[in-house]
Amino acid sequence: MLSESASLLQMSCEQVVDTKARQESQRSTHMSREDDCVAQVSYRVAPSGLVVSLDTLAGIKSRSRTLVMKCLAHHGLAWLDDLSGATELSRKYSEILMLNGRYGGLTDIVEQVRLPQYRYNSDRAGSGHFHASSKLVSAYGGYAAGLAIGVSSLMAVCYAWSLTTAADPDLVGVVGELRPEVEFFKRYVNERCIILDAYWRIARGRLDGTSAQYTK
Repeated sequence: MLSESASLLQMSCEQVVDTKARQESQRSTHMSREDDCVAQVSYRVAPSGLVVSLDTLAGIKSRSRTLVMKCLAHHGLAWLDDLSGATELSRKYSEILMLNGRYGGLTDIVEQVRLPQYRYNSDRAGSGHFHASSKLVSAYGGYAAGLAIGVSSLMAVCYAWSLTTAADPDLVGVVGELRPEVEFFKRYVNERCIILDAYWRIARGRLDGTSAQYTK
């Protein structure tokens, strides 16, 4: 039996909206407050074509943009979970912070790996909010630091990927502008893996022999 994430990855964004919207309407009182709580994540700029693509999908499915974003947040996170390098970045980033907290002497490295680095391939100014459950926003936040990207930017890219899975001809014609952003992000992740791995190795090498409890 496929896991939920694996099942989501086989769906188009339209199918995800149908599935998650149906689940939303069938929610029962046993759901946790965290699952039920909707968080707003502000943005001042977004990838070119993202907002119009979200609105187009909302129109096709006769749903609000807020509900569409809540649904696609699941789809995007499943993709991120499956994206090569993303989990490894989070692990190595967390280890660098842990080593600095335990042994010290890595402040310069921590400052470098914390610097925001991602910039959209193509963007358009315009403020607004992304919507997802608090639980999902927290999950995106767990990836964001290691990727050196803001939570809103990470969610935007993941929405963009989800929309590129469109099957409806009317939507396929709109989301083409998002494909270069998704490919740009994947290249960025690969480059970030090389950079963070170098800092991670420097950190471990600098602390080599600092403590008998330190495991190489």
